[in-house]
Amino acid sequence: MDLIKPAAGIVKALRTLAGMSQRELAEASGVAASTIARIESGAMDPSLETVSKLAVAAELGGRVVKSMTTEQLWGASAKLIPDPVMRTMCAHTAMAAADHVLAGFKLPGAGYQPGHAVHPGDPFGKVLAWLWLTDPGAAMHFLADFCSQLRDHGHDPVPVALDDILAGLTFAMPARFPDAEFDALIAEARRTVPGMYGTPF
Repeated sequence: MDLIKPAAGIVKALRTLAGMSQRELAEASGVAASTIARIESGAMDPSLETVSKLAVAAELGGRVVKSMTTEQLWGASAKLIPDPVMRTMCAHTAMAAADHVLAGFKLPGAGYQPGHAVHPGDPFGKVLAWLWLTDPGAAMHFLADFCSQLRDHGHDPVPVALDDILAGLTFAMPARFPDAEFDALIAEARRTVPGMYGTPF
């Protein structure tokens, strides 16, 4: 699959929209500035993991453009990402978040405890917030995909309850995400996600 041209446009557009230089994006994402320059010029075919890191750092971790509202900023930038690329980035983010949670469960003295919040990580919360403001249906599929990754991962699936995942979102969502939108997201998740993947969610 040829991702060079769309990746170059996506990275440059998101970086410009966030008001970041290549050096600033490199510091925010952990990807070398020289790598970013090669991606933007179309000289390098980046991995999907690299595109995901840059998209999160530039669009969601970058500086807010002061002349735009949050909804305008996130809504406009979502249109820059072709659907196949966005779906792949979301799938990667959901899988990485699930791996992070499951790795934490395996630490000595840790493990999943029903009734305790499950923190999916800030990158997951940022992507979920962005999707909710631009495509609520996609946000629910993204959340359900994360749930399925927890349910289906490995030989000993962890029966994580949806309510514990939703409680963890309190800590994962961006500070600028409106409270009313958060409440609406939680209500919609309780209504739709269980029907997407069944028990135990």
